Amino acid sequence: MTALAQNIPEGATLAVLIVDLERLLCIEGSASDFSSSGCSILSHRVNELNEMIGLRVDGLEKMIKGRITYVSDGEAKVLFDFGEASKDQEKRKEQRRPVHIPARVSDLSGNASIHCIISNASKNGCRLEGKGVGHLPDDIFLRINGLDLPVRGSIAWRGAECAGVRLCWQFTSGKEMKPVLNDMNPMHKGAGRGAADFRPAKKRVNAVGRASDAEQTAEAIEKAAEEITVREQKRAERKARRAEAGAFGARKGAPL
Repeated sequence: MTALAQNIPEGATLAVLIVDLERLLCIEGSASDFSSSGCSILSHRVNELNEMIGLRVDGLEKMIKGRITYVSDGEAKVLFDFGEASKDQEKRKEQRRPVHIPARVSDLSGNASIHCIISNASKNGCRLEGKGVGHLPDDIFLRINGLDLPVRGSIAWRGAECAGVRLCWQFTSGKEMKPVLNDMNPMHKGAGRGAADFRPAKKRVNAVGRASDAEQTAEAIEKAAEEITVREQKRAERKARRAEAGAFGARKGAPL
């Protein structure tokens, strides 16, 4: 895959694969409302996702890392995260979640491949179980069931038929995304910073400022909060008018 199709009309919806980075769960969905800061995703399984996700978009060699900031009725708002993870981060402190995911693991050449089960996972690591897993080379490719993009990893420890793996996710950078986003949203070229239609964090939000450009993120959310407030007021007014109209109809049809 090289580049996304040029000049996708504004408002277009793209099929995407959504990867829950904490549980390695892969679900299909759609994405729209792309901007320099994020997008919207739709899926009937969106409530199953944890905060940190990766978006597999057809046409991009790498996934887009994102943070879910709002979930409602099968829709989620995603804030892109182009920040670099700290190399000396203590990854073992991350919560490990029990999972049961079929996978294949191979050396970097792809010649030697064995089947295994991922028995627990976190954003930066997982545990593999299966015959021969303990004899894997130090550097591997992990092919997770449902994800067409192999994930590079390194063996942290070995057992007889199990191994711990550090995951080396390959995410696209903000610089790589900029020309793609400009082509997807030609109406947004030259627009000011910040994303339209981003709701304030109400669920599963921790330290949004960890994004690569904290000031731009804060500005985007502040602007979006004002827009959401206006929309919610209008929605409440429409609801009140419908209720009033229904009550009037009931009174009009009542017996004298």
